[in-house]
Amino acid sequence: MGENVYHGHGGGIFGFASQILFSRPHRIGAIVLANLWPYPMIQSLTVRILERLLGNPDPPPLTPPALNPTDHDSSRPVAADAENGTDDRAGLYVAEPGVPVHVAVRAGQLRLEISPLWPYPLHTGGVLEPTDNPLAFRIRGGRGAGEVAVFEIDDRDVATGFTLGGFVYRRMM
Repeated sequence: MGENVYHGHGGGIFGFASQILFSRPHRIGAIVLANLWPYPMIQSLTVRILERLLGNPDPPPLTPPALNPTDHDSSRPVAADAENGTDDRAGLYVAEPGVPVHVAVRAGQLRLEISPLWPYPLHTGGVLEPTDNPLAFRIRGGRGAGEVAVFEIDDRDVATGFTLGGFVYRRMM
């Protein structure tokens, strides 16, 4: 934020959210817990606390992330269609407690995109890069950067879901 660089991690499960941030040069950190998940303002709240602790009299305001952040593609799901360049993994997937993500093909890349159905970008904004395992893809960019998504397929070779970051996403369409 400004001249301050914070490192950390956030997460949670249904019922609570957490955010941990620290400034290495200042040797200070903050941990924020909320009894609500998702809580989209938890990161801005944690940054605000650190900025105040570091003497910033005018820390950034508490603002939720934009409904469709500009660094996250937003889309409506498109059914798989080989003739039009889509992928059989493309579609709408939902993880408990109802968190949607769209798997889409953009410029020849399989991507995780934010759904207009949900303002919280849990695992969006990344490109699914192939690995040696044809069902596993490493996420490049976005909130899931570095994690591996592993797809499940049925006996017709159709994707039925995938796991990512401890979440199980089930295909809805």
